Amino acid sequence: MRLQPHVLRYLNIFLLICLTSLLGVAIYTSLDSSTVDLPAEKILKPTHLPRSFAPKSADLAELDTPFLQLATRSNSPQLPDLRAVIVYYGANHRPDSAQDNSSIYIGLRGGQSSIAVNPHTPIYLNYTGKASHNRWAFSKKNSPTPIWITLEPSEKEARVSAYMKDKDGLAIDHPPEFASFTVNQTRQTAYPQGGANWQIGEFRVDGSLLGKYKAVWHGQDLFLRYFGGDEFAYTYGRERIEFKHLDAPYHCFVQPGTCLIFEEGRWQVVEPGADTRNKSLLVVQNVTERTILFDLWDPEGKNKIAMQLHKTPTPHFSAEKFPLKLAGARSKKDWIAQIGNVRILVGVDDWLLFYNGMWQKITGLEQLDNYVKGQIRGPLIVIEGTEKNGNEVNLVARVFDESRTQELPLKVSLSKSWVSPAAKKRQAAPSNEDDEDEDDDDEDDDDEEYDDDEDDYDEDDDEDDEI
Repeated sequence: MRLQPHVLRYLNIFLLICLTSLLGVAIYTSLDSSTVDLPAEKILKPTHLPRSFAPKSADLAELDTPFLQLATRSNSPQLPDLRAVIVYYGANHRPDSAQDNSSIYIGLRGGQSSIAVNPHTPIYLNYTGKASHNRWAFSKKNSPTPIWITLEPSEKEARVSAYMKDKDGLAIDHPPEFASFTVNQTRQTAYPQGGANWQIGEFRVDGSLLGKYKAVWHGQDLFLRYFGGDEFAYTYGRERIEFKHLDAPYHCFVQPGTCLIFEEGRWQVVEPGADTRNKSLLVVQNVTERTILFDLWDPEGKNKIAMQLHKTPTPHFSAEKFPLKLAGARSKKDWIAQIGNVRILVGVDDWLLFYNGMWQKITGLEQLDNYVKGQIRGPLIVIEGTEKNGNEVNLVARVFDESRTQELPLKVSLSKSWVSPAAKKRQAAPSNEDDEDEDDDDEDDDDEEYDDDEDDYDEDDDEDDEI
């Protein structure tokens, strides 16, 4: 529906009257209301900058600990921190230096070598000034420098004391934690790629050194125990190790604590002392049933390498392997022994050696010496004498195997197939029995079976007696 113009005129007049009324009411209300009190503004005191940057104690007392603070530093010199620089390798524990040589070994972190020093002796250092990790070095010939240290070793560590002088020669001993500290013992590495850094003779030192010198261990030498006498009394209870030099064998007799050095192309047992210093030293640490344990020290005593030598097994040994038979007797001291198909005339203290495929009697001094030295070898029978067993007489011997580490007693009785020459004569001439009995009465009662007269043997028996 569309409004007429006169209606719109009335509406506008009405709205104008309403607005005028509202405006008048508002003005009247504002003039009639009471005044509102506002809070008073706080007047701050003016701040002033301090005349200097030095704080006053009273002002600092009112403040808490600052989050950041500048540290004050003194310009006076102080000791360097050597706690991570000094490396202690321990003392020289070679048997030949335990009494009067108390050297210890130290190094510098990052250095390639160590030096031997005496406890409480000044060790002078140089500062290289390099940017690398190895900024310190030992002074050449230990010539004096402004910085030096001394060491006091103990069981597994050392007490280090550091000293320093300034340009005026005054001692510097601070901070105290740098002046005295302890370093633990470090094992020195000296065997790159499994080998040591020195050699003995023509071979470089490693775990197979004994094998390169053809070392063989069978056990104790029982032959020398029984027949060595005073000359070889030192071998009793010791283990015999065989080496070879120019393909010729030689022996060393060892026990725990025995020391050996390598001189003139061969190993030699020595007493540790001044003569063994500055030489490689092989020390027997322990002997078990199957293994000998060694420590091999380098000439300076810095390093050692552990070695082992295992016992070489020996074949089973029994008296049955020696077909020794007693075929007869020429006299009380001369017996006819049969070994295999060979008959040998033997007596007390004779040696029968199986050598070069046959049994031989060792008689010459050169042969005896070669057997003792091990240059000739083989099973050995030593005739010790006879003993009476009832009405029989047994030949007593002692048998040694080829390695001389096993021995067995051997008793051989007279073969039943053997007939004495006297019995043969009695059988051939019965009428002469009385005369023969009178001759037999002159013989010893224990040996009445045997004829003392060598001429009583027939010619055939004499031929069989030849060796």
